[in-house]
Amino acid sequence: MIEHILIPTDGSSAAKAGVEQGVALAALLGAQVTFLAYAQSLADQAGVLQGGCMVDNRRVDQAICAAAHQHSCDLIVIGSARTPAKGLFTPSSCARRLAGEAPVPVLIVH
Repeated sequence: MIEHILIPTDGSSAAKAGVEQGVALAALLGAQVTFLAYAQSLADQAGVLQGGCMVDNRRVDQAICAAAHQHSCDLIVIGSARTPAKGLFTPSSCARRLAGEAPVPVLIVH
């Protein structure tokens, strides 16, 4: 059962899609949400510092994995821009690495 969802965001339109879908899924499941902001100014704007965390100097995908572990999350929901490759949806390199390295399932939203 999914009880805690980590939603990383950098404020991009792709990330916003991940935030919207992650929040909707959390509401449907009655799950807690933790936001992970990539930048101090974004965290301040979103007002998520109390209920979220910040990425430090590690690679973003490594920081997301660490945050999922630290906050005991069951799922990561991340937005990813469409990268054209022979007409197929190809996730960004960060989302692709995250899907292979994360300690929990990853839902990639586009």
